[in-house]
Formats: sequence, structure tokens, C-alpha cells
Amino acid sequence: MRRALRSLIECAPDLTVVGEAGSTRSARRLDMELDPDVVVLDLLLPRASDGLDVLGELRGRNRPVVAISGMGELESKAMRAGAHAFLDKHGRDVDTLLDMIRAASGHHQPT
Repeated sequence: MRRALRSLIECAPDLTVVGEAGSTRSARRLDMELDPDVVVLDLLLPRASDGLDVLGELRGRNRPVVAISGMGELESKAMRAGAHAFLDKHGRDVDTLLDMIRAASGHHQPT
């Protein structure tokens, strides 16, 4: 899933992927090292004790976060934890994700 998301985002000419993490530990480390404009965070990362905790940490650093999950019931918890947007992996299309990233980063593409 991570590779597919990266490929989709990289196809957008106005977005750049600066890093990717496969665990909460590497997500925290990369966030500090890379200082990205936006983080796309899967709330069910492998070995994650609680993706919502990571979301809270990122928001505590004023990092815009687009939370994603295959569990749509996490949407309200993610939004309360400070997510800029939430994408249910099973319910939305790629353009919706790209629009969410643009909105979170302040980049708006002309329509």
C-alpha cells in the first residue's frame, strides 16, 4: 500500500514525496529529520501501538496530517486528534487524496 500511495503522489506534478516510513519509530524520526509540509499517516502502521498517538505527536509539532485507514470508524477519532483530513482507503479515489494533501499543505491547484 505504501508503494502504491507513493507512486500516486509522485505522479502529481505539484507534489513531492520526501520520505516514507514503515513503522511508527521511523515515522517519528523522518518527521524530525525531513520537516515535511504534510504527513500522510496510515493509522494502522505495522508495529504501531497506536497510530492516533503518532498523529497527536505530529499535530503537537503543528504538522498537517492527512490520516488514512481501512477502518472508516477511526475517522471521528482521527479528526478529534487533529488530523487535517481523513481518507478511508475503501471509500475514496486518488484525486480525493491528492486534493486533501494539497489543502493540508496550502497548495491549491486551479480548477
